Amino acid sequence: MPATRIIRWSGAAAAAGGALGFLGFLISLLHPLYSSSSLLALRLGFLSDLLPLPRYVTAIGVLGHAQFVLTAAGVVGVHVLLLHRSGGKLPPKVSALGVILVLAAVVVLVSSGFYALGRGDSATPVPYLLSAVFNSADTLRLAGILLAGVAALLAQGLVRPGVLLFVIAVLESDAVYALLLLRPVSGADASFGPATSVLLQLLPPAALLAWMLLGLLLLSSGTKEAPAG
Repeated sequence: MPATRIIRWSGAAAAAGGALGFLGFLISLLHPLYSSSSLLALRLGFLSDLLPLPRYVTAIGVLGHAQFVLTAAGVVGVHVLLLHRSGGKLPPKVSALGVILVLAAVVVLVSSGFYALGRGDSATPVPYLLSAVFNSADTLRLAGILLAGVAALLAQGLVRPGVLLFVIAVLESDAVYALLLLRPVSGADASFGPATSVLLQLLPPAALLAWMLLGLLLLSSGTKEAPAG
């Protein structure tokens, strides 16, 4: 299969993954139990009656795992674009490691989703080793995204996909949320300031928008570099 076709298809998948994730984010705002501080949830919360809680949780989970799978294709697309353009050996090797980490993490994350659906409402604790593997998967995924971003930045002419991957890794990192939650406003309920609340609400859609932009960028790159005729 031509590299340009892989790049285009991976771009379409990444854009679709970002769009599905954005849909899941919007659905989450419709349930005040999960986003009671959101103005959109307060305005549209009545619509949550149309989606019972178990179906709500399942819908968010399905969209989230579909997003992981489709956006992983975007990382693969950046790697193929590196191989297609770069004459050096370092960036493709670094991005290949990133692809391996992302794909391995996605397999674990999707498996954890099926495991959670199979458990249902079971009160039996998850085995410690299995829980540790599931919890480390997201860290591996972000590390892979960051490596692919660094590889793109090291290559010539691939600054934009590199910056987008770097931004995605930062926006999806738990460390960013932890930094924002370090300084609650003092008071009886120790609530967070309005600026912090707004930032916490904006991080997920910002990361999803970056995935969609990356997908469009890969689509454009694959089209431009396709052989004529």
